[in-house]
Amino acid sequence: MKTIIIECLIIGLISAICCIISYNVINPDEKKTNYFKNPKTRNNIIMCFFMGMIVHYIIKESGITNFYCKKVCYGDKCFMVCPI
Repeated sequence: MKTIIIECLIIGLISAICCIISYNVINPDEKKTNYFKNPKTRNNIIMCFFMGMIVHYIIKESGITNFYCKKVCYGDKCFMVCPI
């Protein structure tokens, strides 16, 4: 359970960073001092963080990756091999 929480936090952080990057691409002329001072951008970044966490958790726990990934074991070590 500890690893899924850490994975969700990392994916949430990546989602928030992607949100900031896309905000800079969409609004290149806006002043880029502090994203958390503007309530609109702050709420969007927080929403992206939590959406990344929730979507990652749902995908991980529902087993969607089992459709295209298979588990390969060599001795006592196992790996997930995904052809995509």
